[in-house]
Amino acid sequence: MALKCLMTFVAVGLLSAATTPVTARRQPGTIPLLTTMENKGVLVRYDPPQCTSDIRGQYLPHRVEIWLCTGNAQRKSPDDHNTVRHEAWHYLQHCRHGGPRLKTFYTSKTVFATLVTDHVPESTYRYYAKTLSGRRRLVELEATAAANAYTSAQIDQLIKRYC
Repeated sequence: MALKCLMTFVAVGLLSAATTPVTARRQPGTIPLLTTMENKGVLVRYDPPQCTSDIRGQYLPHRVEIWLCTGNAQRKSPDDHNTVRHEAWHYLQHCRHGGPRLKTFYTSKTVFATLVTDHVPESTYRYYAKTLSGRRRLVELEATAAANAYTSAQIDQLIKRYC
């Protein structure tokens, strides 16, 4: 137990130095992030017919396509910016590892655990624990944490490096 606490402390220190909480904020880097993904071949669709009231976005790895469900093309809320970061993270997960199924971007369990612990609200964690299982839960937790931890510009740089 002491080793786990020490490892978490070290990982928190390393990760905290690299991230500043972002959460749902409008960011000037969102448009460049979308442009980078489009330049990499990602089809970005705004408010496709598949959008419902409970879906804010979706990444489809088999089609290399992102849906952004704003509900109103004129309204660009802070949550919309967060959704772009979340779905962009799924693209990053996909292009880093390839294949038809998403895998977490971070291969270190310690870094992953620290990111999730520090940047996923407890209610969201409980919701994912009840509604998702296995790898799907892990990739959603990581994408949620990354969208809250990193700026659009930081995710953009990771995509340029790994994709």
